[in-house]
Amino acid sequence: GTHPGQREAAEAADVAAAAGYDVILSNSDERPEVEAKAIAVLLAKRVDGMLVAPASSLAPGNLRPVIEARRPLVLFDRTVVGIEADAVVTGNRAAAQQLTELLLDVGHRRIAFTTTLPHDGPFRRADELSMSAVAERVDGFLGALTAAGIAQPASFVHLNAPRAGVDTLVAGLLQSDNAPTAIIASDSLIALAAFRAAQRLGQSIPDQLSLVSFDDADWMSVTMPGITVMEQPIHRVGAEGARILLRRLAGDPSPAATVVFAQRLIERGSVAAPAHVATSVRA
Repeated sequence: GTHPGQREAAEAADVAAAAGYDVILSNSDERPEVEAKAIAVLLAKRVDGMLVAPASSLAPGNLRPVIEARRPLVLFDRTVVGIEADAVVTGNRAAAQQLTELLLDVGHRRIAFTTTLPHDGPFRRADELSMSAVAERVDGFLGALTAAGIAQPASFVHLNAPRAGVDTLVAGLLQSDNAPTAIIASDSLIALAAFRAAQRLGQSIPDQLSLVSFDDADWMSVTMPGITVMEQPIHRVGAEGARILLRRLAGDPSPAATVVFAQRLIERGSVAAPAHVATSVRA
């Protein structure tokens, strides 16, 4: 599948091209060192402005040369600590809270939030995460668990799922002592791994495992059951980022601002009460 940001970039490119600009697309593969080289090359080509989905929200050094070169810069999908620039993002905190509450409301108490985001060691609540979008999702998740009185909510956050071994990580989670009764996948790669692992272990979705995800993927609407998902307004993010950049290129001097688009819950069939709750209700 595409990395987060690639689909938004394609939308942005369409808007910029329609305004008469030549568009250069560059993919960092979420690696700061690749991003740094790409930015240096683009500045050497004397591009008019840049629209960037930052590889790290904690590494402002890559973007400072753009600011110093006085080129208009618009961030999308994520923001960066220490960089004053326009940004177009989605409401990740509110969306994560809504997904978590959906699961809490039907009786889940052991809910795993899982992501491929690299991180050293087990997650602690004070940890800074390297991608603002995931940090906000974790924050919304923790807030909902805390409000529901769940003890040690940070222990339910599982980071650093290696891209090549996501299936193994999720299968291990489902077979562990105190296994989760529900999984929130922070991306469609994790969601697919969870779906496959549940199938392989003979765990029925949603009767034995509820599964919800961010980032709607084509497969999520054709599985049995379909996967309940938070849909990202990809078209709006990319197009708005390009429109802001075009305004800056035309000389708009207003202060940098962040535009936040809401995400949309699509309920399908992958959420049910956990087995122990469903059994007690039937009894």
